[in-house]
Amino acid sequence: MIKIIACHKKYSLTLIILNLLFLYHSYSIFKFRVPVLLFHEVKPTATPQNQALLPKKLYNILKLIDEKGYSTMFPGDTVVFDEKKVILSFDDGTRDHFEVVMPMLNISKKQGLFFWVNQQVDALTSSQKEKLLRFSKNHRIGVHTNKHEALLTTTHSAKAIKNELMSSKHGLEGFFKYPINSFAFVKGIFDQGSAQIAQGIFDYNFTVEYDYFYPFDKGLHGRMIIFPETTLDEISRYMDSSRPHKELSFYTLCFLICFLNLMFFGLLVNKKEAA
Repeated sequence: MIKIIACHKKYSLTLIILNLLFLYHSYSIFKFRVPVLLFHEVKPTATPQNQALLPKKLYNILKLIDEKGYSTMFPGDTVVFDEKKVILSFDDGTRDHFEVVMPMLNISKKQGLFFWVNQQVDALTSSQKEKLLRFSKNHRIGVHTNKHEALLTTTHSAKAIKNELMSSKHGLEGFFKYPINSFAFVKGIFDQGSAQIAQGIFDYNFTVEYDYFYPFDKGLHGRMIIFPETTLDEISRYMDSSRPHKELSFYTLCFLICFLNLMFFGLLVNKKEAA
């Protein structure tokens, strides 16, 4: 009898732990996340050496987004759980962004988040600056430092990092004439100190780590880098994985947990009837 009671206690403790783990897992499963695609250069002269994308590749990705029923958004936009949203981000602020990318996005009625380097803006001619302002009206600008420089507390003082971020933010705000609240770490390089400083200045901070944008989190947000060799299937799987609550494996786990709970309660009922 003592062995039976001990067995029941051991089983009930195991089940409690499993239920707690399942609840924690469910929380992560239902945590709303948005896929973020990270692009760099897009131009007709793309080669394996410059690692740029051909416009045709971007066109096919935009077509895939439509086929999957997704629409673009910006960080800070109001979203509803389970909406099919995606963020299109473009780093480094190169001329092809306003000569090729923005016109393509405008035609397809999509919006992009462009992280510009202040030095790149300053290097543009007057006509290029006018073109950038004109084509970027439907899009959003983010900060990517003044000189495309990685910021680490091991190489820069906290004051220097803060000054760099603030000056690049104010510089771009002065040019584009609206508040800028997004920042992308150059080449994804950061440490705990530089991350804390950036989070104190910008509402939304992006790395290059393979992850997602979490609308209700104030932490760092990940992205999927799109290389010339990245396939549409890989992009499709990344987007699908942003909705884990739709996957069969989760509901299989739900069934298993329910079955174990029912089995345990059945044992308790049988024990009481036997008593």
